[in-house]
Amino acid sequence: MTFCRLCLAKDGNFLAFNSPVALRIMTCTGVEVDTNDALPQLLCHTCRLRIEEFYHYRKRCQAVDRHLRRLKRQGRLNSDCPAKDLYAVDEEDEINLKDVVQCKLTACYESNAKWRKQAGKQIRTEMDAYKKELLAMCRQQVREEIEQETREEMEKMLLAKARKECRLSILDDVFYELETFFVNKRNQTLREEIYVPTACEADPENDTTTMDEDMENNEVPEPLAEYTGLEPNITAKPSTPMKTIPMVEINMNNGVHLRHLRDDMHSSILPTLQATNTLTSPKVKTARALPNRRKTIHFSNPICRKHSLKNKHRSSFFIESDCVKCRLRNGQAKPTTP
Repeated sequence: MTFCRLCLAKDGNFLAFNSPVALRIMTCTGVEVDTNDALPQLLCHTCRLRIEEFYHYRKRCQAVDRHLRRLKRQGRLNSDCPAKDLYAVDEEDEINLKDVVQCKLTACYESNAKWRKQAGKQIRTEMDAYKKELLAMCRQQVREEIEQETREEMEKMLLAKARKECRLSILDDVFYELETFFVNKRNQTLREEIYVPTACEADPENDTTTMDEDMENNEVPEPLAEYTGLEPNITAKPSTPMKTIPMVEINMNNGVHLRHLRDDMHSSILPTLQATNTLTSPKVKTARALPNRRKTIHFSNPICRKHSLKNKHRSSFFIESDCVKCRLRNGQAKPTTP
């Protein structure tokens, strides 16, 4: 729109939103000028000249008022004050007024073009600076996103690999424990089948007769007591009944009582007590220890070169299909020959 903002003339040439012009318009007229109010932003030549005159006239009036008040405070205010001091005009104001009066249409266009060029250059500079700042910010954000994605992918991959390795190591340990358990169980079973207790290897006729005699006498046989870990329990009744001796208080200071005590020790009571002691504590027969006749038997398992740890001879290695650990790992059964 080429209308004048103040008088609606059609020959608007000057920009009204320029900072000094807009400030002077608001100061002199009280009209608010803004670039975003969607109203005409131009001024005609006449309004521009009057705005400059009003502004300088207002400025001159304020300067005169300040000068008079200062003279009043100093006490020098009288009728002899020169008039030229009160109405003096600044050289800068005169130059601005002359520039406005001599301003032509072509000069206004040239100033507008120059201002637009400077404004465009400033805008481009600000945009370049903002682009650089935005580029650095975007680069940092993209870097953080890529690092996060890479970290998550590496964590998943390493976690899967670690789980696989742990599974293999645990399987090896379990297979080794199972193999050890089965080998020990087999060896124990074979020992129980091959070896017979030493009591059964002795003379069977003597054992049977001894067992019969012991059963008749209600006694535990010695071989059975040896293998069961129990001592023989032999009880025998005394031939003569035991005499009950009453308890008598003896005065140790009296010599008569001591003499009777010595006589009683040589009586018939002492042999009876000795007989009962011999009957109640019979002699325990000790069994003769037999020599150990056990033989050591070694069992070998089919193990391949990879799982063999102790055996280093090449002739003792088996094929992987016959290896126990390989078959347990792969879940295969032992191949049977037709």
